[in-house]
Amino acid sequence: HKSRVWVHIRDKSTLKYKGIVDRTPEGVKKLQHIVKMYKVTVVIMESTNKYWEYVYNELVQIVKCNVVNSHQLTVVGLHKTDERNAKRLTDYYLNGSIVHSYVPSPVIHDLRQLVRKRIKPLEEQSGIVNQLKSRLEGCCPGITEAVKTLRSLYIQLFLTQWGTPDLTFETFLQSIDDGRIKRALQRRYDLLVYWWNHPPRSSILFLIQLELKSYLFFEAEIQNLTTKIFELVQTPDIQRALKLITSIPGIGKLTAITIIAEYGTAERFTSGDAAAASCGLTPKLKGSAGKTRGGHITKHGPSSVRRMLYIAAKTVIRCSERYKKFYQRIKKRRCGKIAMVALCRKLSKLCWHLWYHNTMYIE
Repeated sequence: HKSRVWVHIRDKSTLKYKGIVDRTPEGVKKLQHIVKMYKVTVVIMESTNKYWEYVYNELVQIVKCNVVNSHQLTVVGLHKTDERNAKRLTDYYLNGSIVHSYVPSPVIHDLRQLVRKRIKPLEEQSGIVNQLKSRLEGCCPGITEAVKTLRSLYIQLFLTQWGTPDLTFETFLQSIDDGRIKRALQRRYDLLVYWWNHPPRSSILFLIQLELKSYLFFEAEIQNLTTKIFELVQTPDIQRALKLITSIPGIGKLTAITIIAEYGTAERFTSGDAAAASCGLTPKLKGSAGKTRGGHITKHGPSSVRRMLYIAAKTVIRCSERYKKFYQRIKKRRCGKIAMVALCRKLSKLCWHLWYHNTMYIE
């Protein structure tokens, strides 16, 4: 719990201790003392939000610790309470019906946090771009032909200076020193000069520039997160895995780092199917009366891997003739989205295979 820890200590026959300690440094020290006093050999704890991490890091120094997903504690016919969950953990472990969760190393844990944190500003940035394009097209039809992406510096400069009193488009062009930005503006001269001379209302210009500032804010946040991510992947093991996975044509470094962070280690899985299942890319199975039917993918596990693999799959289709044929074969029989998900599943299995067998990709 956020503030307390429910404790049950028992063996197969008797309950030796039952109590509650505070989830504070003093409370965890008391818990360490209780563990030593009762000669506890194994600790099983529920992975509640982030609250288990501090208790785990302190207890693992003196005793073997295992973390369990809370979904395993569901019992039909009983209401859920923290005290019952603590007792249930001991019962399940002693009966051999507990599946332990994977606890990553500190480096992989930090890498996971950064990779997952990076998704939010990316989504916010995409929303800002769509909103800005809709606003521009609504008041200035056709201008989005020039404003296809906000990453281009010429668009950022145009939107920043747009609507400035007594500033002509020719004067604006002459004030730019960068030759590439000037040439990009000149290639779109007819379209941009018309809307420069016919700007929207001042309130619309204010909203456009406000959205541009928001875009640049999230762009800076993404860059900072990316820099920190690359600082954490300098260890030899991660560099080796990164080299193997990026040997697949179309898989970039950030996609490979996301896969490494979420997989943790190749030895964690016994097969590529198990690795794909951990990403939620395998279909749900429903069986009755001897018949089994596959449904939609489970979407279990982190969405960050599925997101990055989906983006990377679009590049893989262009870079690899083998996977292009695979995609087209399934698309012809089913549809484009199902073919893309099938390709993502195939890529997740391939990444595990290369990493586990320490093998470079060969087309």
